[in-house]
Amino acid sequence: MPAGVRRRPRFLGRAQGALAAWWDRADAPVEVLLLRATIRQARHEFATALVDLDRLTSVAPDDAQGWLTRAVVLAVRGRYDEALASCAALDRLAPPFVRAACRAPALGLTGRAAQAAQTLAAALPEAHSRAEVAWGRALLADLALWSGDDAGAEAMQRAVLALAPDDSYARAALCDRLLDAGRYDEVLALTDGRDADDTLLLRRALACAAAAAAASAAPAANAGAGPVRTTASAAGPVIDMMAARFEASRLRGDRVHQREESRFALAVRHDAAAALRLAQENWQVQREPADARVLLEAAQAAGVRAAAQPALDWLARTAIAWPRLRALAAALGGAP
Repeated sequence: MPAGVRRRPRFLGRAQGALAAWWDRADAPVEVLLLRATIRQARHEFATALVDLDRLTSVAPDDAQGWLTRAVVLAVRGRYDEALASCAALDRLAPPFVRAACRAPALGLTGRAAQAAQTLAAALPEAHSRAEVAWGRALLADLALWSGDDAGAEAMQRAVLALAPDDSYARAALCDRLLDAGRYDEVLALTDGRDADDTLLLRRALACAAAAAAASAAPAANAGAGPVRTTASAAGPVIDMMAARFEASRLRGDRVHQREESRFALAVRHDAAAALRLAQENWQVQREPADARVLLEAAQAAGVRAAAQPALDWLARTAIAWPRLRALAAALGGAP
């Protein structure tokens, strides 16, 4: 029953096409409401997804997937009390593992990560499929990260990939940990041959750019180092490919990749103004820890402290303990 799965735009378009007769109808059957909401969720059209999910749970209050998907969307929007209320509807509809997994993000983002991790870990043996186990491990990795346990998060992300090698979310999350640690070769290994996935191509571009910058900063130390020169020479094509993907996304009117494009603009293009604009637009759509991070980093780089205020307010409200966010907040004059 995992929710919040990332999907490629072309597949979303095909799914919408299959629902063409029902796409704009408020009286769509329950099955269509759920699929339509899932498509809209994947496109970050959260307001319209919630309209569908509110109707679905009203006319079919025993639809567990509807309540779960609704909770996921509400948590992404930063509406944690409402997300937990949606999860409460599962108490009579779903087994303990699903109930714990539903609550984990909202609890983890409101100062209760340890409680959420303990409950979820205890329920994980009751997961009914490999997909559910992978989902549970991915949630435990997030909870570890938000609690400041980078090693625990990495171990759990690797456990997800051992079970589900094609889990793009876990692979990208692991790449992010490695990028923060400067382990660029490992990022390149994890993303090798996966250029079709935009989220993984971005991590590859970030790793290539960072490795090339590191090589330029220490030319004497890297003299004669074949792998470093190879990474530097490969950076251009990978970066160009990623830039073309972002351009294609904009031409489609797609807002899914604003967070990723903000990271690209700041770390690769060194365009703090563009990164800040994208991060601000993204914050209007979704408010997860990674969204707060890009907004704080872009505001700091652009020297526009006021632009960081929405994320600083969110930090104060959520009480999330992630040290990276707390350090950014402190640097911007917010509460550490």
